[in-house]
Amino acid sequence: MADYFSVLQGAVGELDINTAAARRDIYDRARNALLGRLRSTEPKLPEPVIEAELESLNQAIERVENEHLASRGRFSRERYAGLDTGLGVGLGAAPGAVPPPIPAPPPEPTVGPPPETRSERRRDSLAAPKERPRRRILAPLLAAAVGLVLAIVVTLGTLIYWPRQNREVRASAQASQAGSASYVYMRQPVYYRTTHPPGTILVDKAQRFAYVVLPNVVALRYGIGVGPECAAAQGLHTITRKEEWPGRAADSGFGKIRNLFAGPREDNPLGARALYLQEYRLHGTNAPSGIGSTLLIGCVALINESIIEFYDKAPLETRVVFLE
Repeated sequence: MADYFSVLQGAVGELDINTAAARRDIYDRARNALLGRLRSTEPKLPEPVIEAELESLNQAIERVENEHLASRGRFSRERYAGLDTGLGVGLGAAPGAVPPPIPAPPPEPTVGPPPETRSERRRDSLAAPKERPRRRILAPLLAAAVGLVLAIVVTLGTLIYWPRQNREVRASAQASQAGSASYVYMRQPVYYRTTHPPGTILVDKAQRFAYVVLPNVVALRYGIGVGPECAAAQGLHTITRKEEWPGRAADSGFGKIRNLFAGPREDNPLGARALYLQEYRLHGTNAPSGIGSTLLIGCVALINESIIEFYDKAPLETRVVFLE
């Protein structure tokens, strides 16, 4: 790093008339010359190096100014102190006279802003164009993202937790549908002779009845509907699995969201319960009027009240026989 102080001090000392304007002219020419030399250097110097050199020059200028002001103050104090020692007699002052107070010379204005202020101002001018466009882009994006999240939360909350206004209407419609099935296909005890042990479920597809064998030549008879899945069912099977509201996801978490698109549980075509066999199943229905006839979907369908009774009372491994 060059000794800028010595060079500037020599240039200021050679001035014929040492005024603030003359010194400022020297400082400006020194800045321009240094900046031109630094900018023309190959390879190009990094901006921090150029800033550091300009900072050194500013510090040297400040030091030259401080020493100049200090030398002027020292000369004035020596001159005025000589009046008390008799050196002022040759100037026409009376011996022993107290010289009138002479005001100190006014301080000369400093040349240029402090180095710190200039550096900070330059850094701010370089950083401002980069930060403002970024803020203009990020602010709308952030607002849009927040709005989208709020819209999703409100929509899901409305779908999940908003009370269903038609729940009672659906329940009453379901009850009326259950009552619309013929009395012949409703649950009732009948005389029934068979060699199968009590507790066996017998499915008579031709007559559209299911029987639960009881002791003493008695059976409980239920009306059924037969779908295409059980058109070829025959022989002995056992219950291997039970399921509530078959075909629907668990009523919690994402399953609740999925079920919203599947509609209310009362509209489930497989009804409220299902008993699974090895290949077939007994299930409920949301169309009780189809009991006693051929259904478009499903296997062996009973009204929901009947399949719930089967679900509660028939344990796993219960025998199910499809009659010829």
